[in-house]
Amino acid sequence: MIEIRLELPLTEFALDLSVELGSGCTGLFGPSGSGKTSVLEILAGWRKPRSGRVRVGQDVLFDAGARIELRPEQRSLGYVPQDVLLLPHWSVRENLEAAGELDARVLETFELEPLLARGVRSLSGGERQRVALARALLTRPRLLLLDEPLTGLDRERRRRALALLLSVKERFAVPMIFVSHDATDVQVLCDEVVVLERGRVRAQGAPAAVLAAQPGAGFENVLRGHIASASEGSAALELRPGLRIEVADPGLSSGTAAVFALRGEDVLVARGPLPPISARNRLRARVHSVREDGGEIWIEADCSGVRLGARVTRAALHELELAPGVEVTLLFKATSCRLVAA
Repeated sequence: MIEIRLELPLTEFALDLSVELGSGCTGLFGPSGSGKTSVLEILAGWRKPRSGRVRVGQDVLFDAGARIELRPEQRSLGYVPQDVLLLPHWSVRENLEAAGELDARVLETFELEPLLARGVRSLSGGERQRVALARALLTRPRLLLLDEPLTGLDRERRRRALALLLSVKERFAVPMIFVSHDATDVQVLCDEVVVLERGRVRAQGAPAAVLAAQPGAGFENVLRGHIASASEGSAALELRPGLRIEVADPGLSSGTAAVFALRGEDVLVARGPLPPISARNRLRARVHSVREDGGEIWIEADCSGVRLGARVTRAALHELELAPGVEVTLLFKATSCRLVAA
């Protein structure tokens, strides 16, 4: 359990939050300037709040009332800031060894063996990010702080980096706080999310439920499964036994675990018999909830245990008589499913 209670005046507002987090991966979500990075800097010991208390497990890192304030090097936290802060005049090996003894499992996970002798200045942005993450893990942290680690990466490198973070989460079981303003990334990686707005907690809970309710968050359906088969430019993604959808062939081999994103705007909702249509995916579902979001209607439907969301107009809501419990068919194209990580 992680306890964060702090107050700190900033330039445009006061950071004032009180949250308790689990031991998995927590997303800090919100627009730029909402206080996300300031929270990480306080946790790391780089900034001192005016008042509050920070506890990780049984260890108190900061308590204004009890006058406890551990120095950054005493906190056993791994911090990867946006600019990664590698020492540019050192090699990759030297940067890693400064954090701790080299670990074969860490080197393998981040594919760093071929890079050990190279200088930091010769690395690409994605390679620098891998070295920074590995360096943070080599300190054997009790908590890993990641400040927008996917920012500035192109789509392909972003996919690889997100898949790498999923691997870190699975293989090392280190609690993480992941700062991002990308709702899809948070859904893919995090077990819970805290939404910040001008230094205060606006919402907290399961990522899909919380982010779907945030106006303008860029929410997408996240579809997790494995590639069951591939042929003629398309592939079958098995979401759960007996439930498969068709996606554009991402070039992955059968059995590969994969995560796809699907915009709610790309999901059509139908009732009754269907005419011939080009959409390859037709899933029977039952409406779970209906919610208005900034003038648009968000329909969440249950399809054999998998929840999918769709946006519809108010006219469509009334014409189709959509309400909780109503049976519908969800339709979407294979090409509307975007590969996020594999």
